[in-house]
Amino acid sequence: MKKICAVSGQEFEITEKDLEFYKKMSVPPPTLCPEERERRRWAWRGKDFFLRECDACGKKKMAWFSPELTEIKTYCEDCFRSEAFDATKYGRDFDFSRPFFEQFRELYYAVPHHISNAIKNENCEYIISAHQNKNCYMADEVDDSWDCYFGYTFQRVKNITEGLYIHDSEIGYQLVKAENCYAVFYSKNVFHCSESAFLLNCRSCKKCLFCANLRNKEYHIFNQKVSKEEFQKYWDFLFSGSQKNRETCREKFSEFLQTQYFPAATIIHCEDSTGDYITHSKNAQYCFCVDYLRDCKYCTDIHRSQDCMDVNIYEGELCYECNHIGPEGYKNRFSQLTWFSSDIDYSIDLYNCQNCFGSTSLKKEKYCILNKKYSREEYEQLTSKIIEHMKQTGEWGEFFPIEMSPQPYNHTMAQRFYPLIKKEVLSRGWKWLDEKEEIKESAEHHIPENLSEIGNDFTSKVFLCEETGKKFRFIPQEIKFYQKWGIPLPTVAPVQRIENLWNQLGERKLYNRKCAISGEEIETTYPPEFEGKVVSQEEYLKIVE
Repeated sequence: MKKICAVSGQEFEITEKDLEFYKKMSVPPPTLCPEERERRRWAWRGKDFFLRECDACGKKKMAWFSPELTEIKTYCEDCFRSEAFDATKYGRDFDFSRPFFEQFRELYYAVPHHISNAIKNENCEYIISAHQNKNCYMADEVDDSWDCYFGYTFQRVKNITEGLYIHDSEIGYQLVKAENCYAVFYSKNVFHCSESAFLLNCRSCKKCLFCANLRNKEYHIFNQKVSKEEFQKYWDFLFSGSQKNRETCREKFSEFLQTQYFPAATIIHCEDSTGDYITHSKNAQYCFCVDYLRDCKYCTDIHRSQDCMDVNIYEGELCYECNHIGPEGYKNRFSQLTWFSSDIDYSIDLYNCQNCFGSTSLKKEKYCILNKKYSREEYEQLTSKIIEHMKQTGEWGEFFPIEMSPQPYNHTMAQRFYPLIKKEVLSRGWKWLDEKEEIKESAEHHIPENLSEIGNDFTSKVFLCEETGKKFRFIPQEIKFYQKWGIPLPTVAPVQRIENLWNQLGERKLYNRKCAISGEEIETTYPPEFEGKVVSQEEYLKIVE
């Protein structure tokens, strides 16, 4: 079945299996292509860090809402969890003479929301969307982690500075997709590696430098076996605290990679799956950065999930068109930030709730519509009528419109994956918020070339990012980390360093190209202009085994 996207005008396909899923979920086939559906969801999910006052107690807390967004109300963790805050007090009747989205918008902007979605953390004042962490700073999507700074998706890790998608690892710097690693630096797509640096696509390697596509190796440099003494010589040069030495190593590694093969995708212990960075999954189609999935499609950043389509972030079963469902999300449709909740439709910011429709900021509630409580019988009758009403208005089956999002487009995950310039955003009727310089003090232009040049008052100084020209400071925790491991000072601001890691991760889009060895057609995230030698999974396994 072919359809034309109502936004992009591009043709997209809906398969028979897709139709079976939509029937199971009692939803109509989508009117937007997968990319525009994802853009719409991501436009509701902030990506940036702000300091903002709680609208209840007045304390400044880390938020994913800019303080300039005065239309929305936010509460800090303590005030949001307080028994004094009961969002059902904002409950209201459904008006069948008006569209649903119009009524939900009024409710959404009237009710206070959690300022950061950071819950049960210790000494973690500057993180967002995080749970049960200690001593973490400027990190997003963090769970059960200690002493981690600057990154996205840290799961059960310790002592990581700058990383994306780091799981079950300890000690690392500038990592992109690392699992079960120890003391690994400047590396991407590494599993079960230790005491190594500048690795790409390596597994179970120890004490290796500047290597790619290795398995079960020790004491290797540029994929060649070396003595312990030679390895230590290179290691000491790299971790001398010198920017010059580090950049020399980075350049040599880049030259080395030009001789290497690149797998079309990283798909490990999977069956019938397409996308990239997929592990332990079966029938995961067009999925990215996921693990332990069964029968999922168009999903990213989710784990231990099944029967889901068009879901970004975390965990669920029988879910469709959602952002951040779970843990233990079940039968969620068109919703966002639903923790431990089931049978949820068109709702945002729910915690331990069941059977809620068009509600927001509820805690341990059930049978609520527009935050108003009903009996089970009343709820079931009224939701059926509302769904029929939404079918008539053309709203049923559509996620919340981007125009309703409290977030300016340029501060959302949509800008990260589907970037637009200001003119384009405004022409579509969406919000844009120009960035402002938060640091008022004057900045020094010189960042010491070597760690040995750092003075006692270093963290009180302000510096200019060499890439963006924006001001930034170093924090004591990261300086301690750099000094312990001999890592030279970065010359780029933390926010831009995180964006640079995202650039390393690559696009979440599949391209067709030919395998560099066999010539067969393959799907890969490497775009046609990428000059590296990309190979099929079959040919890649011949190389590494």
